[in-house]
Amino acid sequence: MKERAAKLSELEAGRKRGAPVKPAVAPPAPSQFAAVMDVESGGLGRTQGARMRRGLGDSLSNLPKLPTPDYKAMRSQNACGNVFVLSLIAFYTSQVYLCGEEGKDIYAALIYSEAVIAIICLLGLALGDPGVVKRSRETCFPLPNAISEALLAGKDLSSIRSNVRGDDGRTFCVRCFVWRPDNAGEVHHCSICQRCVTHFDHHCGVFGRCICGRGFGGNMGYFKVLISMFFCAFCTWVAFLLFLMETAIFDHADPPV
Repeated sequence: MKERAAKLSELEAGRKRGAPVKPAVAPPAPSQFAAVMDVESGGLGRTQGARMRRGLGDSLSNLPKLPTPDYKAMRSQNACGNVFVLSLIAFYTSQVYLCGEEGKDIYAALIYSEAVIAIICLLGLALGDPGVVKRSRETCFPLPNAISEALLAGKDLSSIRSNVRGDDGRTFCVRCFVWRPDNAGEVHHCSICQRCVTHFDHHCGVFGRCICGRGFGGNMGYFKVLISMFFCAFCTWVAFLLFLMETAIFDHADPPV
């Protein structure tokens, strides 16, 4: 307290004598201080983070637009798959519907059930999410230094063709601008769908969708069940034909003497 009172009296005496008083220097802002300290230490991460906060920020709207999928190829592939599946459904269901034999009810119930399940799986493949890595603050930030510097400088990012590997082992997709999870199996960027998907298996040229998932996850369950319905419907149809043959043979058999 005595030291403070002495400083105040010294300042008061200076004002009376007309001596200029030195203004107090404000401490630097935390972000500026971190950036300066990082430059002096030779690092780049904190400086880049400060530049990102000042320039790009953590807003998803500052990122480039997602690449446009090849909708023409996807629609044509999906149309072919739909026509193929619906044609098979129409063929199998018409066989039991037009038949007037008694005792066909069990085969009709099986065929109709398999047709309904196939249509549900077809809708699941067309409308379901295969496992796309969506943009969010958690999946997009922090941006790699090379990417953030290119964005701040307004450079064309098409020249950056290889993905960036982070210190934690994850890779950053330079087309989707997302960090790929390292615990989601094979993460692949589809050249037709133009999205990164987890647990990638293949891009189906029949249904126009990426088939992804582990076990029955993603849309893999729809794909597996749909394929199994093909075999089930075929087996049911063969059993139905055998039933018709047996019925015809029994009806045309000679009556006992």
